[in-house]
Amino acid sequence: APIVSASQMVFDENVIDTVPDRDLATRRAERLLTDSLAATTRRERRQQQRLAGVVQDEALRALTFALTDEVLRFGSQRRSAARLRTIVRDVGVPRSLGLLDRLSLRIGSTLAPVMPWAVMPLVRSRIVRESNGVVLSADDPAFAGHLAKRARDGFRVNVNVLGGNPQRCRS
Repeated sequence: APIVSASQMVFDENVIDTVPDRDLATRRAERLLTDSLAATTRRERRQQQRLAGVVQDEALRALTFALTDEVLRFGSQRRSAARLRTIVRDVGVPRSLGLLDRLSLRIGSTLAPVMPWAVMPLVRSRIVRESNGVVLSADDPAFAGHLAKRARDGFRVNVNVLGGNPQRCRS
């Protein structure tokens, strides 16, 4: 999926009309997008393309949300393994995943309940690696600093909490 440039942005007029200074809000959004795109690395662009695939594919989106929100939630590898197996059984393995990912998910979800100590660290590592930069820890000092800087700059940030305690993520 293509990356959107500042000149291609479309604003919801109903939302923008509620902003006291519409031009200022538009300039800020354009500046944020331009700065973000200029600082994006090749690795980040690849991750953005994978994320765009998740957003566009309903089955892959359901699987991704379930894995990040439910499998990582448990401290017990055995409980995580059982949840992984249930998710793969119920949600399925989307064809939009690459062949290696589809095979790994099928084999891993089958072996996880039998060998959680071997499979779940690999599953957890992959989920964390794929969600790095997209799903952030509420305990991350850099994240807290980012929220504070945005607040000082006059921005309100919407934080969507995945699992855990939502009180820990308030800014």
